[in-house]
Amino acid sequence: MDNERQPVTALVRQLEAVEVLVEKREYLKAKAELAELVNTFRPVPHTAEWAHLSYLEALVGQAVGDFAWARQKAAEAYEFFKNTGEHRHTAQIQYVFGLIETAQGNLKEAEQQLKEAVFGFRRAADLAGAVDALSRLARVYCIIFDFQRACEVLAEGMELAHRLGDARRTAWLGANEGRILLLLGDWNTAIERFNTARSSDLEQGDDLNLSKDLLSLGYAYLCKGDYAVAERYLNEAYAKIIASSAMWELGIWYEYAGELKAVRGDYEGAEELYLKGVELSERIAPESALVSQTYRLYAELMVLRNDFERARRFAQTAYAVATRLGERIEIGALLRVFGRTTAAAGDFVESRRYFTESIALLKDLKVRRELFLTYLEAIQSGSFSLEEVAGFLARAVRLAEGLKSGRMVKEAQKAAARVFEARGALDLALGVWVGMKTDTEAESKILELEEKLAARATSSENEYRLFRLVTSDPTGEEAFKKGDIEGLLRFLEKKTGTSRVALLAQKSRDEKTSFWGLGIDEKEVGEKVLNPETSELKSEKPALFIGGEEKVASFITVPFQPSGYRYAVLFLERGPASERPVFLEKEFCFAVAFADLAAFKLLEKDHAELAATTQKLLSQLEESAVFPNIITRSEGMQRTLSRLEQVKDSDLPILLEGETGTGKDLLAKAIHYSSTRKKGHFVAVNCAALPESILESELFGHKKGAFTGALADKIGLLEEADGGTLYLDEVAEIPLSMQVKLLRILEEKEFFRLGETRPRKIDIRIISATNRDVKAQVSAGLFRKDLYYRLNTINVTLPPLRERREDISLLVDYLLKRAAEQAHRPVPTLSPEVLRFLFAYDYPGNVRELANELSRLVALAPPSGVATKEILSEKFFPRPTGSSLDWDGSLEERVCLFEKEEIVRALESARFVKAQAARILGVPVSTLRYKMEKYGIADTE
Repeated sequence: MDNERQPVTALVRQLEAVEVLVEKREYLKAKAELAELVNTFRPVPHTAEWAHLSYLEALVGQAVGDFAWARQKAAEAYEFFKNTGEHRHTAQIQYVFGLIETAQGNLKEAEQQLKEAVFGFRRAADLAGAVDALSRLARVYCIIFDFQRACEVLAEGMELAHRLGDARRTAWLGANEGRILLLLGDWNTAIERFNTARSSDLEQGDDLNLSKDLLSLGYAYLCKGDYAVAERYLNEAYAKIIASSAMWELGIWYEYAGELKAVRGDYEGAEELYLKGVELSERIAPESALVSQTYRLYAELMVLRNDFERARRFAQTAYAVATRLGERIEIGALLRVFGRTTAAAGDFVESRRYFTESIALLKDLKVRRELFLTYLEAIQSGSFSLEEVAGFLARAVRLAEGLKSGRMVKEAQKAAARVFEARGALDLALGVWVGMKTDTEAESKILELEEKLAARATSSENEYRLFRLVTSDPTGEEAFKKGDIEGLLRFLEKKTGTSRVALLAQKSRDEKTSFWGLGIDEKEVGEKVLNPETSELKSEKPALFIGGEEKVASFITVPFQPSGYRYAVLFLERGPASERPVFLEKEFCFAVAFADLAAFKLLEKDHAELAATTQKLLSQLEESAVFPNIITRSEGMQRTLSRLEQVKDSDLPILLEGETGTGKDLLAKAIHYSSTRKKGHFVAVNCAALPESILESELFGHKKGAFTGALADKIGLLEEADGGTLYLDEVAEIPLSMQVKLLRILEEKEFFRLGETRPRKIDIRIISATNRDVKAQVSAGLFRKDLYYRLNTINVTLPPLRERREDISLLVDYLLKRAAEQAHRPVPTLSPEVLRFLFAYDYPGNVRELANELSRLVALAPPSGVATKEILSEKFFPRPTGSSLDWDGSLEERVCLFEKEEIVRALESARFVKAQAARILGVPVSTLRYKMEKYGIADTE
């Protein structure tokens, strides 16, 4: 018996020795040892020793990237342990499965396996194992960018580590949290976490984890722009990495050290490090994030060196790996690289698409540094208009200020100033440099730009000179003042001495071409300037053609592109019988310059047409948004309307209260368009939708230079509403600091623009609205009492739809016809059952909810045109047996129904304000949104 047991005991001791190697991360040595053990002991299948060996083979296999072998061995071990009651061993194997699925990008499976591993470790009272599994689970959530859940899982792991008294694991988890904060741009807090982990790993003598801490610290200081400190930490990390033979960490070091050299301008040094990183990552993990990140950094270096072809190739390699792994941050950064390479190739349309996709993705992920870099690249790409560049600059500066990085603010400002200057917008460049007066380079640049502007004003570049030439001639002045395009062409005809002149313009492919011609028809012009196959311009540059046809001696084409137009082109032609058949250079130059006037007159014509359309729409709005057109037969509503009719022309503030969807917006418009102020603007402000900093600028406006990014004076909404009505929707959401300024406006009818010291007088009427109990907010100190009484001079509370059911039939008729008209579909017939359900429902979302339901019925109505109850929303039907507790369904079905009931109850209690409902339920807002979508709960907020 002892002789039979001896080999088994020896095998167990050897397996324990392999576990020590695994703990030290000496995976290749552990793999060789395991192979030797299989050959030496040949363990009997389906025994505990055999299963333990299989588990270690799986653990080592996934560590060295042999996932197929690792999966096979893990499955063998799991089949043995799952029926033995060995919860710890089962959890260990599920943990390995989680590592395998994570590495191969199967994140749903990885999440499930790691959750089960956590449960198994807890059941086996192995808290250390549970902490490790939670750490890996947080990594999965980071990959899918659910940072909130990642932090929640890390917090759970820290709690267990504290209970264990395991300072080492606590520090590891803190470092993992730091890496999340680093992605989100909270660099200082991340550095605190890394330093805590570093102290712990120093105390434990754990060189491998210490190298990770040092790498993270180096990268954090690199992001902050403190390159000297970053270099010191990266040098320390390199020493530890070499001592530990940590190949993966060495690959990361090549990335960070290369990026540091690149930002310092040492492109050759950076390329050398990236080459080593690519070689190493291709060897140890060819399908990993290490490969995609190194290739992406290499591509960005090639962009800096203007080697756009290599940049494109490296970016394509990185994109393929990142897409397979689902690395959305890397994908967003690579779209940025594609934006620069396509711009360099002259394909600005494709470049804009790449940058737009990159911005949208990185915004969604909330990774501020990468988003800043995308704005910076977009500014320099040449793919965007100067107005768009100014917008990108403002957003980049806001991001940099949020990251507390003055270096990044200056980097964005200088990049934009260089672009403005290179593209001739000297005034915009000057404005940026003026805002950077503290920069050492600013003073000399301001003087240089002022001299350039003065020189341009006295040169032939001054665009007003052509205007003076035109208006100094009686013919040109008359044509210019009248806005007559044909008259302007006659002036061009006179100045160039030709009788065949035309202007051809098209806004889009779907619109008819506009044509004005003297002595020539549209077909003749089209044959010479348009490609017959594509209907595109034959040339996008001004051109002078001589000869080539019997009837034509020479002709000029001057393409240009006014705002909102696909193309426009001036055409001038001379025949061989002309006194002077060939155009002179000065006539060609005059025609090119004249295109600016033609563009101006085209836009003037469009503006006149737009103004006429706007006036027509305004008249229609005035006709519809007045008291007689508000649909109601409710006595209470009619009394309210009668009361408001009496005060419509006064300047007294009005406060409209009532639930969401009761028609406060419509009533505010009715007051305005029925009053003597209807010729003024009706300006609506959603106070809940704007952050405090933006709300102040939007309301009051600002002076040029009032803050970073204020490149010009801006009129605020208060001035926009001067002579009209200012409608403050969700007024209860205004911050207390803003309430004081609003009170001044009500009392003194004046305000200050940001950055100004001179008050501005205004004449406005204020109507405000809220779905909250403002009195309760006053009592709670959330709303100023004096402001409440000023706004509440005239108070109107709109009843919910459930309290005026007599209006439902009227509203159904009106809203159904309107929905059908908007959808360009016939008005469906509502079956009696549908009408019964519509009349019986309580409508927590009021009229807005009814309108949404009728739009839905129009969209889903069958070809027969009869809408039956089958296409009504589920909310109109009673629950199975009245209560989730009474319903005889499965446990899962009853739990789901109970959860849905509680969510609906909380939403109704919070008047469908999701943030408040989430607080009632004790869950994050993101979880509430997910559950609402899952259970089909209508969003009537």
